[in-house]
Amino acid sequence: MGSLFNPNIVQDLETNLPISKIIVGYGTNDWILRASLSELEEVVREMLNRLSELYPTTEALWRSDWQTERKMGSFSQMSKAIEKVSKLFPLVTFINCLTCIDHTEEVFADGFLHPDKKGFSLYAHTLRAIWCRYLSGT
Repeated sequence: MGSLFNPNIVQDLETNLPISKIIVGYGTNDWILRASLSELEEVVREMLNRLSELYPTTEALWRSDWQTERKMGSFSQMSKAIEKVSKLFPLVTFINCLTCIDHTEEVFADGFLHPDKKGFSLYAHTLRAIWCRYLSGT
């Protein structure tokens, strides 16, 4: 939390344990702090390149103020820019988490952004269903 897309945070975990999936969950802070969609696309591309270099066989798989306009545009435009770059990487699956839960105050600990226990549970159930459909090829 509180981070941005940043290629420098991607590091080799140096573990003997198999890593089958990497979840990249950024975007909302970029939406507030970055000046343009092209800047966002550049750092997303750099970060996914770095992940692909370190983990070449590993697949890489949000908020109530999402309707507000920011410097770079709407939250939807920001999501589409991340999805656009993600499509350049065959092992990256983009999931738009705006569709995972209802955007109501009762599922956010702070009332608008950070999910509470119920919110995380709803995310988990929705993502599990998406993942099961993905695995079954439907």
